[in-house]
Amino acid sequence: MLQCPYIRAQDVELFVEDEVFKFSVRPYFLRLTFPHPVIDDGRESASYDIGTGELIIRLPKKTPGQFFEDLDLLTSLLTNNKKAPRGDKLAEPKILMMQDTDEAYGSEPNDDVSEWDEPNPLFDEPSLTGFGYGFNNQYNDTTSPLHRRQRRVEVEDARFDEDRYMGDYVEDDVVCRLVAMETSYHRVWRHHHQSSARDNTEIDTLPTSPALSSSLPPSSQDITALTSRMELTSLTDSSTSLPTPASSPDRVKPSERTLTFTLEEQQTMRNLPKKQYFISDAKALYVGLVDILYAYCLDYRITEGEHTSESPVLIGKLSGSMSCLDTFTSAREVLTACYRRSLVYPLYRNFALSVSAHRDVTTLFRLGRRGILKALLSIKGLMDHDDRTYSLSRLWVDDYAVWIQTRASDKVIASLADKLSDIVIEKSDVGWNLEAYERLALELLEEYGDEDAENFPVEE
Repeated sequence: MLQCPYIRAQDVELFVEDEVFKFSVRPYFLRLTFPHPVIDDGRESASYDIGTGELIIRLPKKTPGQFFEDLDLLTSLLTNNKKAPRGDKLAEPKILMMQDTDEAYGSEPNDDVSEWDEPNPLFDEPSLTGFGYGFNNQYNDTTSPLHRRQRRVEVEDARFDEDRYMGDYVEDDVVCRLVAMETSYHRVWRHHHQSSARDNTEIDTLPTSPALSSSLPPSSQDITALTSRMELTSLTDSSTSLPTPASSPDRVKPSERTLTFTLEEQQTMRNLPKKQYFISDAKALYVGLVDILYAYCLDYRITEGEHTSESPVLIGKLSGSMSCLDTFTSAREVLTACYRRSLVYPLYRNFALSVSAHRDVTTLFRLGRRGILKALLSIKGLMDHDDRTYSLSRLWVDDYAVWIQTRASDKVIASLADKLSDIVIEKSDVGWNLEAYERLALELLEEYGDEDAENFPVEE
C-alpha cells in the first residue's frame, strides 16, 4: 500500500523485473528490491482510493508460497542490493582491484566463536591514505591506532575517581534499583524463551557485586516495568507506505514477530543513506558495534529507560570508538574498555552496573538484527537532535543502521552473542584495584559511619 494523494491513476507506471519493482507517477518515484523474484504475468493488480490517496498494488510471487523475509527492514528494501545479497560477498567491481581476495569484497567473518578471542595488532605505520576512523575506517586521520589506544588508557587512568567509586559502592540504594530493573528488550527475550532454561541461564550467569547482591530485592514483583522506545507496536498501520511482512509463524523468528517498528522508526529507516559497502574488516565492525551498544545500554539503565538531554553526550563518552577513535578487534578487549569507561564517566559508577550493561548488550545481540537496529535508531534519534553529537551519528550510527539491515550476518551476530555471554570481566581486569577500594570503603563505613566516611581522605 502506497500513500500517494493527488495523483492521476491513469498516469501510474509499474515495472517488475525479478527482485526489482519500480513505481512512477508524478511527482513520486519508488524503487524496491525484494529478497526474492516477483513476476509481471497479468495477475498483478492496482487499485486507487481517491478519498484516502491510498494505492494498493498486488504482485504475484515467481515461486508461489515462497516466504519473503526482512520486508520490515525498509532500508534494505530501498537499497539496490540485488547483486550483493546479505551475508555474501559483493559483486566484483568493473575496475579490477589489486587485492582480489574475499576480504576485498567484504565477505563476512567465519562463524567460529574462537575468532572473537584473537585480537589483531595495532599498527603504527600509516597506509597511503593515512589512518582510518569511523564506520569501516572510511575517514582519514593522522593519528595512529596505537597512539589512540595509549591515549585512551591514559585519560581513563587519570579520570578514575576512587572516592567517587567508593561512595557509589557504599551508597548503593539507587544502584540496587537500577541493577534490578528489567529492560524492555530483556522482557522481549524472556517472553519468547520462558520454556528454555538454557537460554535464560546464559543471560543471567554474569556475576554481580557481592556487596550489592545481598541487598537486592528477593523477587522482581515489586519492580515496575518501565516503558521505552522499544515498545511493541504494530507495523501494519494504515499510514504505512511500504510493504509489511507476511504473518508466517512457522518461518519467522520470535524477534521478527515481536520487535516491530514504529512509524517514526520506519520514517528514519526511509531517510537513511542507500549504500553498499566494501568491508575492509568485518570482525572489527561487529566488535565496534558492541562498544556503541554497551554505551547505549548503560545509559538506558541509568536513566531507567527515560533518556535525558545528556544521554547522547554520555553515550559518546562511554564509547571508546566515538570519543577516542579507538579500534577494537576482540570481544574481551572491547568489553574491558567498556567496563573501564563505565567506571569513569556516568553519574553512578558501580561494577554491578557495568555487569548489568554487559548482560543488556548480550540480550540485544540475542534479539538479532532487529533488536540491534531498534537500539541504533534510538541512538540516532538522540544524537541527531544534539549539536554536540550530531557528527558522531554521521560517522558511525547512520552507516551501522544501514549495514545491520543489508549486510550483517545473523549467524555471526548469534556467535558473538554466545561469546559475550561466555566472557566474564573480573574487577582485576580493569586495572584499578577495585577490590582494595571496596574493602577500604566498608572499613570506613564501619568505623566512621555514613557521613564521616564520605569525606575521609584516601591513602594512596
